[in-house]
Amino acid sequence: MKLRNKKYSRTDGSRQRGSAMLLVIMMSVFTMGIWAVNFRSTRDAIETEGFHKDSPYFEGRIVNALAFAGRMLENEKLAGSRYQFLFTGQDDRGRFFTTVELFKGANGKIEARAYPASDQELRGLPRNPASFQ
Repeated sequence: MKLRNKKYSRTDGSRQRGSAMLLVIMMSVFTMGIWAVNFRSTRDAIETEGFHKDSPYFEGRIVNALAFAGRMLENEKLAGSRYQFLFTGQDDRGRFFTTVELFKGANGKIEARAYPASDQELRGLPRNPASFQ
């Protein structure tokens, strides 16, 4: 059977090609989005694991600084209502600096707070003082 002079419309074929291209682009964008979400969650998991691995070192530094403040309080009383100093310590990761704040609370009890020292505190606070003067 021989086909006789059947004419095909160009518009039907071009519409199909355009639809296929649109589907390919949409699937590519969707795949890239899934990849980006997975990449972000993997990076977050690695950072969280690193934080949990390093936290005992930083907690130990804070505890050492608070223990030093406790020894100071055993030897003498806090002169004013607030005292701030810089604890300088050494551990297996090197030298570290912790800011320690001692202050009298509303009930008259002495409260303590310790945190890693900033650059400004490194220059202005006394390091490992022997007394509160």
